[in-house]
Order: sequence, then structure tokens, then C-alpha cells
Amino acid sequence: MSPATEGDVLLQVDDLRTTFHTAGGDVAAVSGVSLTVRRGQTVGIVGESGSGKSVFVRSVMGLTGLTPTAEVTGRVMFDGRELSGLRPKELRSVWGPEIGMIFQDPMTSLNPVKKIGAHFAQPLRQHLGLSRKDARTRAAELLAEVGIPEPVRRLDQYPHELSGGMRQRVCIALALACRPKLLIADEPTTALDVTVQRQILDLLAQVTADTGMATIIITHDLGVVARRADDIVVMYAGRAVETAPVGPVFRRTAHRYTEALLASVPRVANPPHTRLAAIPGTPPDLRRAIHGCAFAPRCAHADDACRGERPLLVPVDGDEGHLAACVHPATDDVPVGTPTGGAS
Repeated sequence: MSPATEGDVLLQVDDLRTTFHTAGGDVAAVSGVSLTVRRGQTVGIVGESGSGKSVFVRSVMGLTGLTPTAEVTGRVMFDGRELSGLRPKELRSVWGPEIGMIFQDPMTSLNPVKKIGAHFAQPLRQHLGLSRKDARTRAAELLAEVGIPEPVRRLDQYPHELSGGMRQRVCIALALACRPKLLIADEPTTALDVTVQRQILDLLAQVTADTGMATIIITHDLGVVARRADDIVVMYAGRAVETAPVGPVFRRTAHRYTEALLASVPRVANPPHTRLAAIPGTPPDLRRAIHGCAFAPRCAHADDACRGERPLLVPVDGDEGHLAACVHPATDDVPVGTPTGGAS
């Protein structure tokens, strides 16, 4: 990752581990992930479904710890304050005014029996001390800021009366209501058409530029990360397998999993009906102990060395800002190009 001075660091996560104790066995959803986010920086976290992206950021927020079967260890420092180990009552002063989060599904994130205005009333009154009238006025302003037409009328509507794109905009407005220092966006454009995706991503970029807010974007779309993020973290089977500024990752991929992800992206330059390059196999069962590289069973370059011992994150060609955990990293110097997603 890019170097940062102590004063620049907003979020520092060290060796975060999240395990769910279930009837079918312990699930190691996150296994020793570390992350540094600077003030005003945008970090993209990518990986297949089940790679641990959402569990990781929820654990950072302290939300995973609310699940009785979850065990979270590691250290989370936010703006000089340690969040790990805080009780939910203490974390409520952080959720909203310090860290905002856009959850993956706007329909399930919003209470279906509460009007849109009621969703804003509690955080605005609790954290900002606004009166009921002022909170309603501010809520309408927030909806207007995220591009929702007739904002005053929308406050009296229920979530099901809004389109998917408008519900997502409401979730963004809620996350930004108290002007947090860090925004975590978990798949903010899931299930939205390309036009709406572009509008939402532009909106997030504009807010970041206007407020200096740091952002963590979780996405499957490498095009979004290529054009919207400063740094990238590639996760697989609950671990970070490659971390770097965005440019080096796309110019010279190191980890074979990252290489496979990039190869699977459709490209405009390909002839019509070109078969997509799929990654063979399936992600590992996290209830079972993983020996060696978790990607080895799906990797054409794996050998006994890969399967024998877990590879650690090490500098790529001496670059301390570009780390990869791969025994046989990709060495092809031909630029892989930048994926161009329609919403990026």
C-alpha cells in the first residue's frame, strides 16, 4: 500500500480475525487481514462472493461482534481511538458521525414499515441534536443532495414506493447524514442498471472530493476499482492475497488469483462471441483447515511448495507498497490493461 505518516492515518486494522462458531464447525471468515486507510483516500476491496469482504468491514465497524456465534480478534484503531473491544453502546457514538456505511441491499437495509423521513429522524436528532422540524428539513436537503426529485414528498413515502436506484440514494444520504470521516460502501451498485450505477459512483466521488472523507468500496467490479480507488486489497478465502496502489496492480499483477480475476473481465476489444475466461473450481470450505495457499486447488501454476505452507504477503520486486502472497507470482511484463466496466 502507499506509505502514510502517522497523522495521515485515519483507520488502522491489524491482524483482524473473525470466526463463526456454528453447528457445522468453526468458519474462519476473516484470517489475519490488516489495512491502512489515510484521510481522504479511497480503498477498493475486491474478491469473489464468500471471500470475506463484507465480514471484514462489518468486523471493523463492530457489527459482527453483535452476532452471538461470532468471535472477533485483532486491533482496530480509528482516528487515534481503539474501537476493538468497545461495547455496542459505546460504538453507537461512532456509527453515523464517525463511520457511515452503505449496506449491500437497500431494500433490506431500510425498515419497510417506516417512512423515509423516520429513517433520518433518529440519527439527526441523536447525533446532531436537531429538533424534529430541523431534522425533517435537513433530511429533505440530504435527499436533494443525492439527486432525489421532490425530496419533501419522498419523506412521507415508504421504501417499497421508491425504485431501486432511489432506495440506494436514500441509503447513501443516510450514511452521509452526519458527515462521517469514513464511508464504507458495501457493493453500493448491486442490482442497479449501468446508468444508475454510474450516477451513484459519481455522487460518491463528488462527496469524497467535497468533504475530504475517506472511502472503502467493496465491489466485484474491477473497473470500478481501477477508476475510483487509490489502493486495492484483493481478498480470497478470508485473507488479503495482494495489496497495492491501483496502478501497479493493473500494470503488473503479482498474485495468480488477481491475474485470474483480471482475465475473467470482458473486454471491448475482444471479437464478438469470445468465450469468457472463468476461474475453474470453487472457493474453499472455510470450515476446514487450509494448508498452504488457499487458491492452489484452482491454480494452474500450483505445486507442492504452494500446498505445503501458507505464503505470506511480501514485497513484489522489492516494492514495499506492493505486496502479494504467492509462491509463483505472475511474471508476465506485458501490461494486462485496465478493465472498463460500464459503470466505472
